[in-house]
Amino acid sequence: SGLPLFALSNADQVAERFDVDRVFHTPVVRDEHMGLSETTRNRVAGAEGVTTTVGLRETWAHVRAAGDEKPARAGETTRLFLVEGEASEALDLGEVRGDLSGVDAGEGVAIGAAYARDRGLGLGDQVEMRVSGATEVSHQRVVAVYERDGGGQEGLVAPVSALAREVPGGWYDFGLASGGPH
Repeated sequence: SGLPLFALSNADQVAERFDVDRVFHTPVVRDEHMGLSETTRNRVAGAEGVTTTVGLRETWAHVRAAGDEKPARAGETTRLFLVEGEASEALDLGEVRGDLSGVDAGEGVAIGAAYARDRGLGLGDQVEMRVSGATEVSHQRVVAVYERDGGGQEGLVAPVSALAREVPGGWYDFGLASGGPH
């Protein structure tokens, strides 16, 4: 269970999507991703002058309208960014409708505009979210819709708490920080 290939090959491209002073990520060691811990994020957050920190983990997910009877089909997954911290301050998602800080507060998810259009979803809708390979579904409300979703390929931002039962917590692919010593 190493770091997914897309995270390795797209690390620089993904890093361009952050509006922060520093981006931290760890290397793959012996085909195993070590990750950045919540303890590390908290230490960075406690450093003098740091104003924003985010732990971010990438995975894949299916999203559909709550109660939709149609089964999810292969190829309908999108990249999911699981976040802990002030994502509304750190992610550069282009124009955002709704309130991205609702993701920070665990009140719901943000969905990419192209992904939402393709599935008939909008602000305030209730959605069912499931990470690839998971058996449990998480019910969430769409609190924001953002424009920069890679044509639907980067279609979801959710708080870590939304999938706490299905995705082992405690580590991140990226640590993001603004402020602090230069």
